[in-house]
Amino acid sequence: MSPHFPDTTAYQEGQPTELTGAEQRSGPSLPLLCVLMVLGLIVLLLAITEAVAADTHPAVHAKAADSSLAGGRPPRQEPASLVGPAEQLLLQEGAALGEVHVQVTPPDPRLDLPACSTLEAFLPPGARGQGHTTVAVRCQGPTRWTVYLQAQVQVIGTYLAAARPLAAGQVLAANDVVLRSGDLAELPAGVMSDTDSVIGHPLAGALAPGQAVRRDSLKSVPVVVSGQSVHLLVSGRGFQVSGEGIAVGNAGDGQSVQVRTPKGNLVSGIAHAGALVEVRL
Repeated sequence: MSPHFPDTTAYQEGQPTELTGAEQRSGPSLPLLCVLMVLGLIVLLLAITEAVAADTHPAVHAKAADSSLAGGRPPRQEPASLVGPAEQLLLQEGAALGEVHVQVTPPDPRLDLPACSTLEAFLPPGARGQGHTTVAVRCQGPTRWTVYLQAQVQVIGTYLAAARPLAAGQVLAANDVVLRSGDLAELPAGVMSDTDSVIGHPLAGALAPGQAVRRDSLKSVPVVVSGQSVHLLVSGRGFQVSGEGIAVGNAGDGQSVQVRTPKGNLVSGIAHAGALVEVRL
């Protein structure tokens, strides 16, 4: 077999002729090179477009999946939204006593609660509206739940204190007490703030100068005494009946006392000034 050589024959005016060495080395013409470059750029752009699309699609799909998941989940209650009702309740509780400062510890933000249409704050049994306390927030619907929050409440108000050393049994006069200002949360429960309410009452125990006058610091002045004829006021749901009776024992205002009715029955009621005993059924 004879060796194969490239065809270097060209045609000029219909007649075959041999290409020169320069013509053989010149390669493709300029228009052909431009076409090839354009095709190469198109291929490169297509490759870049596909790469960008490959990087973008997962994020788009993930976002769509997240949106789908969020759309299928019932609405939740933001835990931080419980702080407002709790603060409002504590401010109202101490407003009548003085200047109130409230700090409620927010619940854990990870708390997962169903959405609530009506939030209600309240003090659990035994909780005070002052000092370090607990306040509860409950949802009335559509799903019922209750969350307990910790709070610190400072109430700056006035209170009565002994102006001088006072002995047990001493009947208080106006100059025996002074008004002072302080954080009522740091004082014992039941401190008095109305001077007129303590004047004329004997002390149940001795008081040192500056010591707060509490409700239980005073001996109760009887408003009803044993054997006294009293007016009975019996009340219940939708009715009220009055009558007479005889007190069995002594009682101060707001204290419990027993009364014997004309028929000989014993009933218990709350004594009030004016020889009145209120019986609630």
